[in-house]
Amino acid sequence: MLSDLADLFSATVHHAPAAGFNRQGEPISGPATPYRARVLYRARLVRGPNGESVVSRGEVWIAGTPMIGLQDALTLPDGTTPPILTAELLTDEAGPSHAHVFFG
Repeated sequence: MLSDLADLFSATVHHAPAAGFNRQGEPISGPATPYRARVLYRARLVRGPNGESVVSRGEVWIAGTPMIGLQDALTLPDGTTPPILTAELLTDEAGPSHAHVFFG
């Protein structure tokens, strides 16, 4: 599926998995990996980490299958690292195909 949509993934995002926590309980990120992505800046109502309804600032479709956690860091093309509200791997007939993330 992604080969058919390759032209849409024109941005680059960097995913850094959480590697632990500092003394204040804040996540510490590991090394970042770049991925081709499609970034959309549009508000949308989604379920947040605690199950509550929250308004996202945008969403990212990632060409690849990184396992993205809510404590991970996702750096957008504009250099910001917004909080991750939801993240999921999507599949097609061949198996996992790409990741979809909503950010705050």
